[in-house]
Amino acid sequence: MLTPGYHGGVRRTLLTALLVLLSVGPAVASETIRLRGGDKLEVDAVEVLEDRIRITLLRDGGTARMDLPFARLQGRGLLALIDRHTSPEDATWRLRSARLALERGLRAEAARRFRRAAKLDPALAGERDAGLARIAALEATDGLDALERALRRGDDPHAAMALAGALLDGPQAASLTPAQRLRAETLARLARALFKREQQRAARALIEAKKPAPPAPVEPPPVDEDLASRLRALETKADVAREAASQPKLSSTRALRHLRKAADLLRDARRVLRSAPPAARTALVETSERLRLTLAATYLELADLLRVLGRFNEARAHVRAALILDPGNERAWTQRELIERDARRDPAFESSGLGFESFTYSPSPFFGFRRYPRPYVRGYRPLGSHSVFGIRLRLGSSGTKRGTRRVVGTRR
Repeated sequence: MLTPGYHGGVRRTLLTALLVLLSVGPAVASETIRLRGGDKLEVDAVEVLEDRIRITLLRDGGTARMDLPFARLQGRGLLALIDRHTSPEDATWRLRSARLALERGLRAEAARRFRRAAKLDPALAGERDAGLARIAALEATDGLDALERALRRGDDPHAAMALAGALLDGPQAASLTPAQRLRAETLARLARALFKREQQRAARALIEAKKPAPPAPVEPPPVDEDLASRLRALETKADVAREAASQPKLSSTRALRHLRKAADLLRDARRVLRSAPPAARTALVETSERLRLTLAATYLELADLLRVLGRFNEARAHVRAALILDPGNERAWTQRELIERDARRDPAFESSGLGFESFTYSPSPFFGFRRYPRPYVRGYRPLGSHSVFGIRLRLGSSGTKRGTRRVVGTRR
């Protein structure tokens, strides 16, 4: 008898024995043995032992025997050998073959053999239950792994939910360990969340499909380069005038002149833009908005300077113009309050009782402007005289107490 080692020794010894026997003379083999690697052996006799099989080769009176462990044989072929060479009523071999089938991954065959062994010998019912529980645990683990792979791949969430439900509510639920049940519940929650998200995505897609197609983008009208050039020139001149008025050492009269020039240039630019065709105005919307806001800011600067000079009516007029151009301008409303506050300090307006809403400014070439000799004006330069309802008011200082003014009224 030849007893080879594991791995390649079996194959080399077997081939050597076959060559020796075949050299003696041909013979007809009675059985085929299938190895795990896919090879086949034609032998004359097979004997099933505890954990191996013994094969016999006969050649012209010569005999060769060899032992092969179960691990070297193909799974289903091994089970077939056991069934052929053991008694069908032997419960012990049915149990052994069930364990071998479970080791080879043949779970359905293993479950059938566990049940057959317990049926032949009721004393093996415990072995049957343990084997079936082991099979159920392996199947539950495989199901959990399949569910996790499906969720990772982003497969159909509905199918993932069905698989999770089968694990938690199906026949395998009783065989789940606490750790497996916790894992199954976590995966089921994830599958439900993915299914809900998929439903929401489908609903949004349906809503988007029902929406009308967006209109084709409208090409903006071409810009009139000549008009744009004229507006840029006027705007540049206005910026130069505003910059000149911002010099700190510039007198109030010259600053007033520069600001009025800037306002005139900005108004000219707006008139030029309004006289253009509608298509050209549409192409220059940003320019129109910039001119409007710049003109409103210029009016407010003029109003502030006129307030300092004591020319409250002109200051009011410029504030009103700024509010028409930019109604939400907070600076304009603040400037209006400052004008009213300073106007109340002027004795000429105190005697008239006129306010922002009741007084209308009317320029006159006969009015002159001079400084007050008294210090109460705190640096202001108010009007030397005013005209209210046809009465010319002159501001005098004779016969007055210190810090007060006497108002003398004369008709024209």
